[in-house]
Amino acid sequence: MLDIEVGANRPDCLSVIGVARECAASLGKSVTMPDLSYSECGGNISDYLSVQVKDPDLCPRYIARAVKNVKIGPSPKWLKDRLTTAGIRSINNIVDITNFVMLEMGQPMHAFDYKDIRGGQIIVRRAAEGETIVTLDGKQRSLSGDMLMICDAQGPIGIAGVMGGENSEIKDDTKTVIFESAKFMHGNVRRTARSLGLQTESAMRFSKGIDAAGCKTAIDRALHLVEELGCGEIVSGEIDILNVSLAPRQIAVEADKINATLGTDFIPEEMAKLLNRVFIPTTVSGRTLTCEIPSFRGDVSIGEDIAEEVARMYGYDNIPASIMTAEVRRGLFSQEEKTVDKARAALCSLGCYECVTYSFGSMNDIEKLGVKELCKAVKIINPLGDDQAYMRTSPIPDMLKVVANNINKKAEDIRLFEAGRIYLPSDDEKELPEERKYICIALCGSEDFFSLKGVLENMFDAFGIKNLRYMNEAADYFHPGRKASVYAGGSKLGEFGEIHPDVASAFGIGKRVYVAEIGLKALCEAADETIKYEPLPKSPSGDRDLAVIVGTDVPAGGLLDCIRENAGEYFEKASLFDVYTGEKVGEGKKSIAYHIVFRAKDRTLMDEEVNAVRDAVVEALGRKFGAKLRD
Repeated sequence: MLDIEVGANRPDCLSVIGVARECAASLGKSVTMPDLSYSECGGNISDYLSVQVKDPDLCPRYIARAVKNVKIGPSPKWLKDRLTTAGIRSINNIVDITNFVMLEMGQPMHAFDYKDIRGGQIIVRRAAEGETIVTLDGKQRSLSGDMLMICDAQGPIGIAGVMGGENSEIKDDTKTVIFESAKFMHGNVRRTARSLGLQTESAMRFSKGIDAAGCKTAIDRALHLVEELGCGEIVSGEIDILNVSLAPRQIAVEADKINATLGTDFIPEEMAKLLNRVFIPTTVSGRTLTCEIPSFRGDVSIGEDIAEEVARMYGYDNIPASIMTAEVRRGLFSQEEKTVDKARAALCSLGCYECVTYSFGSMNDIEKLGVKELCKAVKIINPLGDDQAYMRTSPIPDMLKVVANNINKKAEDIRLFEAGRIYLPSDDEKELPEERKYICIALCGSEDFFSLKGVLENMFDAFGIKNLRYMNEAADYFHPGRKASVYAGGSKLGEFGEIHPDVASAFGIGKRVYVAEIGLKALCEAADETIKYEPLPKSPSGDRDLAVIVGTDVPAGGLLDCIRENAGEYFEKASLFDVYTGEKVGEGKKSIAYHIVFRAKDRTLMDEEVNAVRDAVVEALGRKFGAKLRD
């Protein structure tokens, strides 16, 4: 008993013949192929059946043969024993023949009861959307338009490469059998089997790819066994629809290139001998090897594959070890990677914990944000489930789910962040989606809007980003009165604020949650890591407090920008320290107070100089915002 692990690139070894070839190559032996001979009883299969392949891109080859006067019964002991040893239950002689050929030759086959093929037609086509079939396991399967089906004149009788239909299975009263031996495209079979949750021996082999030339060998072997077991008469003729070339492939490769790849010094004749042992007929012309690739070796397509076969047959352990001669260079981080690492360090120092979520989610979560533009998401062809069927267009849903989970686990004060990607679809469906990297921060518990603002300012400070500007604008999933966009210069860094109560409730959160979404690209571009050193000031500063009355719709950041622009050469810094609304300033008005610092590097400023600059600032604020100096 051999326990063999077969690599995904060697589907030819999923059979007794395939393993026998490998054993023969290792032992220097030859392979004796099974008997494929049989005799026909006359007639013509065309009188029984017609075959039409409507989707040749998914079915490169389809062969059908007919057997009449079938005698359904138990298989002989030797056949039952072979199947049982391989873990397959014996059913009856006809079905056992198809299973035996699959194990022996590596070619899955199927047998249909001819009387159940309505209209005497087999049609290979894609399923209609929503079409159904009851498979051999008795379950009804709902089909999608990308699944390949075996149909008769009225509907599906089998799922190509996966499982046959219950309506055409071999029964005790079956008298005429149609054998099918075909090649179906491996990618389509794999997706179909995964979508339907049907992992069969047949689907496993088709999913890895089978040999189109082997379809003929397999059906001939099945017909030989029918004759050997005396369970039917073989109707003359066959239907063979071939949509792919069976011409042998040739690869020419230089022996010197193989030696350079392997670090060996084989002569071409030695290489040819090793390749011939592994059933790759090879001729030598000078230093060039011309290899004729057998149809069952779909994994061999380039010169490097030939080099691998030479090394495999010679023995990896026999190849002498050599010191690496390539130049070794130190790896470097990209600017984005450095930015992410620096942001991680800054946020961790501020008491935030990093979380990691999937890059895909459900449309239901995206719709909870209430922003139609975000619902234009890329759908995954073969998702793990409905809850992970779309590439995310926003990090907010996943972050809110993490916050909700922490709240459910009795966490009180929550500080989280994530560095990830969102995927925005292109207008051209053939183009890949645009990937944007971001940093998302979430606070909950005893935190508030200004706690989040402070976290952001500390992170921006780590990147040397100064003169931040805040605007009362952000996405609709934020609270309308507690949201802002943050700018550095003319570039928008991101948005932050309190999540709208309706959105938070949709995610099962009953507390206030504050979230920020910062674009990584904008953060990289705005970063200024230049460090400047200046001596401590020797002259005292001239400080002034300035309180002005403006409309409630005037942003404090706009006033601060105006102060900076008009404060003259002695301006050092300005900061907001008070906002007041009430009867004393009037309805629709607010009082905003700033502390302004002036300083000359070489002398002490006179009061007259500082007052003149202050007056210029007041005049500019009045001209631009209608501001009036508060008494």
